[in-house]
Amino acid sequence: MRRKKMFYEKNARKQLSDKLFENPTSEYRATPFWAWNDNLDKDDLLWQIEQLKKMGFGGFHMHVRCGMATPYLGDEFMNLVKACANKAEKEKMLAYLYDEDRWPSGAAGGMVTRNHEYRQRTLVFTADLQKFGLVSDKDGTVSENGENKSGYIHPVLLATYDVCLDKDGYLSSYKRINAGETAKGEKRYAVMVSSAGSGWYNGESYIDTMNPEAVAQFIKITHEKYYKELGDKFGKTVPSIFTDEPQLSKCSTLSFAFSKEDVTCQWTPALPQKFREKYGFDILDRFPEVIWDKKCEPATVRYYFHDFVCELFTRAFSDRIGSWCDKHNIALTGHMMHEPTLESQTEFLGETMRAYRGFDIPGIDMLCDNYEYTTAKQCQSAVNQLGREGMMSELYGVTGWDFDFKGHKSQGDWQAALGVTVRVPHLSWVSMRGSAKRDYPASISYQSEWYKNYPYVENHFARVNTAMTRGAADVKVAVIHPIESYWLAYGPNQTTAAKRAQLQADFDNVINWLLFGTIDFDYISESLLPDLYEESDKPMLKVGKMSYSAVVVAGADTLRSTTINALQKFAENGGTVIFLGGKPQFADGKKSDAVDKLYSIAEHCEFAKQPLLSALSEFRDVKITDNGGVPADEYIYRKRKDGGAEWLFIARGRKVLADNRKQGHNDKKTFRITLKGIVTPVIYNTITGKTEPANFYYENDNTVVVKDFYRFDSLLLKLENGKGECSFVADGNVKPDKTEEIRTFVEYKNGEKNVLVLDMPEWSADGKEYMPREEMLRVDLALRRRYGYPMADGCDVQPWVIGEVKPEKKVYLRFKFNSGVRPLVKLATEGAEKVWLNGAEVSVNYDGYFTDKRIYTMPLGRLKKGENEIVALVPFGKRTSLENMFVLGEFGVKTQGERAEIIAKPKTVAFGDLTRQGFPFYGADFTYKIPFNCEKDCDVKVSATLFDAAVVTAKIDGKDAGIIAWCPYSIEIKNLKSGKHELELTAHVSRVNTFGGLHACLDIPWKGPGYWYTHGAEWAYEYQLKETGILKSPVIKYFNKK
Repeated sequence: MRRKKMFYEKNARKQLSDKLFENPTSEYRATPFWAWNDNLDKDDLLWQIEQLKKMGFGGFHMHVRCGMATPYLGDEFMNLVKACANKAEKEKMLAYLYDEDRWPSGAAGGMVTRNHEYRQRTLVFTADLQKFGLVSDKDGTVSENGENKSGYIHPVLLATYDVCLDKDGYLSSYKRINAGETAKGEKRYAVMVSSAGSGWYNGESYIDTMNPEAVAQFIKITHEKYYKELGDKFGKTVPSIFTDEPQLSKCSTLSFAFSKEDVTCQWTPALPQKFREKYGFDILDRFPEVIWDKKCEPATVRYYFHDFVCELFTRAFSDRIGSWCDKHNIALTGHMMHEPTLESQTEFLGETMRAYRGFDIPGIDMLCDNYEYTTAKQCQSAVNQLGREGMMSELYGVTGWDFDFKGHKSQGDWQAALGVTVRVPHLSWVSMRGSAKRDYPASISYQSEWYKNYPYVENHFARVNTAMTRGAADVKVAVIHPIESYWLAYGPNQTTAAKRAQLQADFDNVINWLLFGTIDFDYISESLLPDLYEESDKPMLKVGKMSYSAVVVAGADTLRSTTINALQKFAENGGTVIFLGGKPQFADGKKSDAVDKLYSIAEHCEFAKQPLLSALSEFRDVKITDNGGVPADEYIYRKRKDGGAEWLFIARGRKVLADNRKQGHNDKKTFRITLKGIVTPVIYNTITGKTEPANFYYENDNTVVVKDFYRFDSLLLKLENGKGECSFVADGNVKPDKTEEIRTFVEYKNGEKNVLVLDMPEWSADGKEYMPREEMLRVDLALRRRYGYPMADGCDVQPWVIGEVKPEKKVYLRFKFNSGVRPLVKLATEGAEKVWLNGAEVSVNYDGYFTDKRIYTMPLGRLKKGENEIVALVPFGKRTSLENMFVLGEFGVKTQGERAEIIAKPKTVAFGDLTRQGFPFYGADFTYKIPFNCEKDCDVKVSATLFDAAVVTAKIDGKDAGIIAWCPYSIEIKNLKSGKHELELTAHVSRVNTFGGLHACLDIPWKGPGYWYTHGAEWAYEYQLKETGILKSPVIKYFNKK
């Protein structure tokens, strides 16, 4: 039984109130990964919570990341967790738990796997026994008598085989032999190994996630500790605990059937006995059938193996932890590892959907602004069928510093249309010290200057959630998930790769055809169906909380007998079953004619888009076309029933190009949204928090809503049953009395001091002999190689494990640059011990911070005209890296190639790239001051259609006038008096040119630590800067009062 307590308690109210919609409470709001990644300070943490609240967030996940020095789960750590939970309670926020030191979840920072019995196991199917340090004598006795070069530990020989393949690489015969026998065919060994220690697991390894005892130890160390300290807040201020990327060891295949490469398979010591109890034979006796294919026969043993491994994993991990959470009144949330493709699921999980049965708030992760629908649709389907209240997504991660509000809205919108209600933005750093600043930026927190404007984004999604968490999902079509057919084809690439590619292509096609054909659907997991299926004498397939009118079997080679029986009963009762493509030849992974009767009474459809959409047309509730009647192919939707009404959310599902010059800024399209039946639609405007009448009419017993969409628009409609008064609202296309394009230079104000990045030092160990000028991280790497230090990438043993490691070395960094003026400047540094400016030592007295509280500022003095020299003596060690420094002041900066110099601060700027106007490294608010004159009392419309900043805000005569974040890139100001006024447009510029990959030539999507360590053709000494600022002249349109 799942716990009864509602997460969205306010949804029990009969109606969504206007007050709640306009000002959603914390449970509807996002709760970022708050990266605890340094020495933790209570006062700083509590201050940061206040900043997160200012951003519109409803809470925070206390997420241990690389670099945390406070002992994990120790007394100090737990006191900080409690202090943050208390602060959340005071601020009417929520404090979410995270169950691991870094990720993936299960090892408790290595504390579980100090016991080697709990370490992850793998079965290595190999031709080389000796590399494991194992030798066999003639009678088959195996002993450890050599060097283990395998990379694993604790090798145990489980079985030896004599394998014979035919000329095409198919399995013709095999038998088990003892290790000392000579094989007639290929000799192979099955060796069980344990994972070796790794710095990522603090010198230990990952957990055996199929071992219930290991998982119980994980719960004891982690969950019980949190319950002891915070149990009174469980289900209240502390609503859930996040588990991150639990997984199995990777299951691989042979490239060629005759290859002697190793194959790895998931394993646990108890597997053989449990497998025998279920299937009646020893899996080791028949293991070659897991590895190779038999000609003209299904890989039934392989099918059994993958299904069984997945069930062991699910029961041991998510079921067990979910049960503990149920009993302790806290929700289990999180996501699995590698959910998207049939291959990735088979490799690391077996099946994704099965694991969700143990979750209260099942979830996904969607990084790099990726648009990938299967991960979300699988999770949404389980949420619908299991009757879960919410669905989580870890999103926005790895997108870089310049991922703007448009990106946040568009990525969040399509996921909201696929069920996401709990958004977990990735990441909000506690600290940017050292390598933390390269931990998958940007920081969605106070380090990004735009953070106080973020409620504009967050309020939108919270308002969507107030509606789209109400009631129940309204989905009429289901699709049988084909993962089990993929298991059958998971053999050597030589014999099965083409089949696997076809299965994946079919899988991808079906979801795209249906979603963008506006036929919403759920997947049915065959493993979950037996427990969720409820027999009915009506033409409805009842699966848990859902009832479907049509079921599609798309490209499956095998179906479970339980699935066949349920679908046959459904079809006999008048339900629609559609076979897309041919008839499955197997049942339960075996050759069978069990599906023949079902196939004979079902509909058959060519495996193509239009035939499928036509076959399902009677089940389509929503159809979106342009004004010419052409179906839209870029929008997706979600619909929920809420008492006597329905909620409909429509969002763009296709990715909009991030490049400002390629996305078509203000293209507007008019769409007709045809809704089945007679309803009265009302627009719930998620940007303003107000309701508006919709433009609609009735046609052929349908309701047609007419709506203009810009590229980043989404739409939330409430559909009341019954006929209303058709309404049309004027589109506002009134001709202005005057249009003014601001093409002049304007005065400006930079909200922070300008920046000169010091990232190309000469360097010395003694301050006397200096090495040539080099980029900072390359100097850091060179010194690490010299001293045998680990990389400064956060992947080694955590500071909380090894304690304080004082830097053993010191390095002199010398920066030379020209200045055409004599400004008074400051230096920003992460810990310089001594500093000299032009040969004179400067006292290191910190007086503030730059961007992050761990990047300290100190007065440096006045520069001279001509060449200036800054020398800094900095600590360096295993855990202390060399990091860029920054000169701050009221000056301009000019870059040429790999050189940068200080120039006079410009008095005015033009609209265009700020990096070419004296601000190449600047990354904060930049305000353009635009005087204008109203000849008469009027309304004005201000447009800024091309900019590279997170967002643009506007003021008129010093008063807030609006936000420009996405299309149509304009604001309207009412009732201005005649006379002179000042318009201030503030571009909230990202810190991409301050902390981004300044020398990376390719704008790769994966903005992880490696982005700062490119080489070869992907590296340049010349600065690779991104455009910033308002790039095109703003336009003011005047509408005079009559």
